[in-house]
Amino acid sequence: MKANEYRDATAKYLARRYAEDGLEVFTEVGLGTSIVGKKRKLDVLILDNNTGKSFGLECKVQMVSGTAEEKLYFALEDIKAMPIPGAVVYYGGGFTEAFLHMLAASPYAVYCKPPGCGEGNSETDELDTLLDIHFGLLRRRVSDDRKITP
Repeated sequence: MKANEYRDATAKYLARRYAEDGLEVFTEVGLGTSIVGKKRKLDVLILDNNTGKSFGLECKVQMVSGTAEEKLYFALEDIKAMPIPGAVVYYGGGFTEAFLHMLAASPYAVYCKPPGCGEGNSETDELDTLLDIHFGLLRRRVSDDRKITP
């Protein structure tokens, strides 16, 4: 899978999941300058027109081992410096074990295998949870039969 295919699959998944919540999903959005002074082109931008909240995503995929981990480190630093909240979304079996531990420990990185990305079931919970919290949609995760009454 190529980077643009992963970006598009992630964006399409998010557009479907959050359509009824009034969120809009855009790809390849210019958003200021990166930490190395280049014009930033954000992979995915999610907007809530009702509240004005926004969230940016950089989508990174690495199917085989290689040097993409270095780029991912800079992507994490760039997300931290971005003028809106955001995260790096990653997928693939080409990351080293040490780098996967670093990603798992980072509050700026979430694993996501959206539907249509390879075999197996969708593994979107980390991204879903992050966005549900950010956009105030936690109610969808709470069942009334678990509610404690006085």
